[in-house]
Amino acid sequence: MNMKNLSIILFFALLFFIVSTEASRRGRSRNGRKPKSFNKDSTEKFRLAVEKYKKLREEKEKEKIEEENLENEIIESSSLNKREAINGMDEINRMNLLLLLGKHDSSHRKLFEMVGDSIVQNEYVLETVRDDSNDQEGVTNNLVQSSSNTQRKMAYKVKLKTVVKTYKKTIAKNVKTVAKTSKKVVTTTRKVVTTTIKKTSTVKKNTTTIKKASTTTRKITTTVKSTAPTNNSVPISSASSNINSNGVYQPKPGTKFQWQLSDCDKLNTSIKADVYDIDLFETPESKIKELKKSGKKVMCYFSGGTIESWREDAEDFLNKGVVLAEMEDWEDENWVNINSSKLKPLIQSRLDKAVEKGCDGVEIDNVDGYTFDENDFTYSQQLKFNKWLAEEAHKRKLSIGLKNDMDQIKDLLPYYDWALNEECYEYGECEKYKPFIQANKAVFGVSYITGSKKIAEACKIANNLKLDYQIKNLDLDSSKIDCSVYK
Repeated sequence: MNMKNLSIILFFALLFFIVSTEASRRGRSRNGRKPKSFNKDSTEKFRLAVEKYKKLREEKEKEKIEEENLENEIIESSSLNKREAINGMDEINRMNLLLLLGKHDSSHRKLFEMVGDSIVQNEYVLETVRDDSNDQEGVTNNLVQSSSNTQRKMAYKVKLKTVVKTYKKTIAKNVKTVAKTSKKVVTTTRKVVTTTIKKTSTVKKNTTTIKKASTTTRKITTTVKSTAPTNNSVPISSASSNINSNGVYQPKPGTKFQWQLSDCDKLNTSIKADVYDIDLFETPESKIKELKKSGKKVMCYFSGGTIESWREDAEDFLNKGVVLAEMEDWEDENWVNINSSKLKPLIQSRLDKAVEKGCDGVEIDNVDGYTFDENDFTYSQQLKFNKWLAEEAHKRKLSIGLKNDMDQIKDLLPYYDWALNEECYEYGECEKYKPFIQANKAVFGVSYITGSKKIAEACKIANNLKLDYQIKNLDLDSSKIDCSVYK
């Protein structure tokens, strides 16, 4: 082999090495590890999972409809039995019942009617109305009688239904009891009318006193207004002080929270906490109302960077073409394309759902996809998307928490109202949340550790940093160990 041939071989070998090295460099992520290649198999696998969960939801809905139909059949059967019981009565008692139900007063109003299992008496309460010639107000179309001597007029104001007797076996046995009770009720009604007429004269005497009291009240009101503090001196309540410049709730350090993302259909609402962080889709609206009625703030969880195949809107993500590679270690969950404009309406729809269900805020998960090897998002792309999430939440007056994404805290602190971290103790990253604490914004933290020594150490670190920390299991059910017990 001469030198010419050898140089040619060496040239091509060098060229091959340069090309292969460059190709390898282009295929690597920021951390130097080769990312998963995206292909149609990933989307197809996700589509099959979506169809599977869709069928399960449909079957569950069918079962629910069948249960409701069965309940309706039972109710109809019960009603039929009642009618048969009436029809089965002997002719005399049946006729007595019909006569009772057919009775009317002089104004052609029913005196009795059937309501469920009960015979109900319609009782009309009379009220006296003044007949001042100078005051026509209060004299309405309801006027039915007049008296020139007493200058009073009688108006029917209220129709009351009084349960006279509830029968269990047959109505026939109770007809006599109903008749007796009816007489007592009529007597009582007469007494009420008589008492009302007597009280009318008393009301007239008290009118002057009321007018004097009204004048005194005006004077007192004027005095109160003149002595009331100005807006600058009104003390701000603790509730209003938690509302930030965006007009949304901003929890402060020291706020107790509860994080439950599983079994939310049976949510434990008895946990002592100021804030509940729960699943947007799985939590019944009635549970959210119950929490808010007891004074709790409710944050609703959903993923903004990934799509789970079991969610009711998963098919929409597929149809819009925003589903990307599988999420490592999480079955039936894929990343979504945060750079796609088609993703935004889907996220906005979820935020609208949070508003409709009465949530006070949202926890949006997987907003740090740029740090995972499955994606090729840049820091600036992720930052732009995360700012957009906060802006959309605030448009709807929803508080929003930053989930993990610790490397972007400096840039996102002005946009987010609180933070939630997982495992900052395990990775020695809890101090990264100091900017949130210094801005008087709560940081909720969770660790999934066991062992009394580790738990005590994690809680001590969290307490020193003023993080609102707790120890939970990976199921994220209602159980927890609150780090405040280690203070």
